[in-house]
Amino acid sequence: MLTDLATLKEIKAIATADEKRAMICLAAASDWMEYRIGHRVQFQDELTETVNGTGCRLLYTTHWPIVSVTSITQNGSTSWTIQDQSDTPAPGTYDCFLPFHERLPDGTKAAHWVEGFSDFSEGVGNFRVVYDSGYRIVPDDLQFATALVAHMFINEEHNVGTGGKRIGDVDVSLIIRNPLASGSQSDYAIVKAVIERYGNR
Repeated sequence: MLTDLATLKEIKAIATADEKRAMICLAAASDWMEYRIGHRVQFQDELTETVNGTGCRLLYTTHWPIVSVTSITQNGSTSWTIQDQSDTPAPGTYDCFLPFHERLPDGTKAAHWVEGFSDFSEGVGNFRVVYDSGYRIVPDDLQFATALVAHMFINEEHNVGTGGKRIGDVDVSLIIRNPLASGSQSDYAIVKAVIERYGNR
């Protein structure tokens, strides 16, 4: 999950009787945030992905921030050599590198794409990338926004009652609705800004 019950309790009052409901809503809020952001932001290691060559020096993976790249293979045979994360790219020694776009909360340098010293040949599914991506420690603003969404889920359930698909005594049909409809304008603005921040490279 992108956040936890302790974070939710720090920003919104949650009764002890509502903790079970809150945990389910936190999981739903984490999934909802990643869906709205458009990619998984929690840490994943050794992802294997087939991507399209862009015909330029940039190669985009589905998920980011990219922490490391194990391998890049073109058309199933040609391997691209990858420079370790560095502030000073070394053309001529490597085929590509990870540019330094952000420092993650755990201090790791990360990139939002792979950059080549020459163009990645244009094509459909002509590159295979194995890489690590995401945050081992979720940034504070993303935790905060996710907790706000979880609280909106909880409030919506209290306000509209129950019905639809259920897990135990919790209405999980809420996860397909827009929780922002039940939140304050300021909460909505915070969540929207965080989604835009993590959804744009």
